[in-house]
Amino acid sequence: MSRHTAQPECPVGSGSTGLSFINNLDAQLRAIAELQLASRNRPVTRLQLKLFYSGEPAGRLSFDLNGFSPAEAVALARDIGSHPLIMREIDDCLCADPAE
Repeated sequence: MSRHTAQPECPVGSGSTGLSFINNLDAQLRAIAELQLASRNRPVTRLQLKLFYSGEPAGRLSFDLNGFSPAEAVALARDIGSHPLIMREIDDCLCADPAE
């Protein structure tokens, strides 16, 4: 899989469940980043990624963002492609053996 090309994201929703952004990672790969910010009831900010390749569901990933400020978490969710560790996890998810 080739590395991402920077393309603008688009917010797709917000509300009590959090924020969502569409990230265009390359010509065929998209990630919907759903961000649930920490609160009194949920002490850790969680980032969930729904991956789509050629418009078809391709996988899901979830990350607890310990130590991230709300602004840092939003910046990450808006620009997934500029974060090499997240991109490596996406590559691993997409290239994993389906039998595992």
